[in-house]
Amino acid sequence: MRTERNTSVVPIERVEVSAYHIPTDFPEADGTLEWDSTTLVVVEATADEVTGLGYTYADAATARLIHGLLADIVIGCDAMAVSGTWAVAEGYIPAWSHGPEPECTSHETLCFLNAAEQDAHVQLTIFYADRGPAGPYRLTVPARRTKHLRLNDLTDPEPIPRGVDYAS
Repeated sequence: MRTERNTSVVPIERVEVSAYHIPTDFPEADGTLEWDSTTLVVVEATADEVTGLGYTYADAATARLIHGLLADIVIGCDAMAVSGTWAVAEGYIPAWSHGPEPECTSHETLCFLNAAEQDAHVQLTIFYADRGPAGPYRLTVPARRTKHLRLNDLTDPEPIPRGVDYAS
């Protein structure tokens, strides 16, 4: 049974991460690559006896990064804080595409979930290995909504180059 608590701060108590290698029934493609399996990375964050779940399709190295570095950073942070620092450990937009545009145009997508009661005003900075950072790119994720952002659609203050590794 839950008891009354101060609702202003809900610290994240635990972060668990798993990676699942899943063979496909037949070869698949997205217009840029073909594959016969995929890896699903699942993260569960618990605060005040409530567990939230997030997932992505990424290499198992993503799970190791979350477990070995990012989990320690977010434990103790307020699960309901609208503002904060988010890190996306990978990014790459292939310089080529196969298939009809815009459906098969190579892209990288960020998916934001704002479970808070207030709009989240996000500033995104892109970091590169071979040059200074770009940004900030600004967007708003409405309260209790999700927003999916194709990074190759960003243009202000500058487009993200194709064929270049980055992180945000």
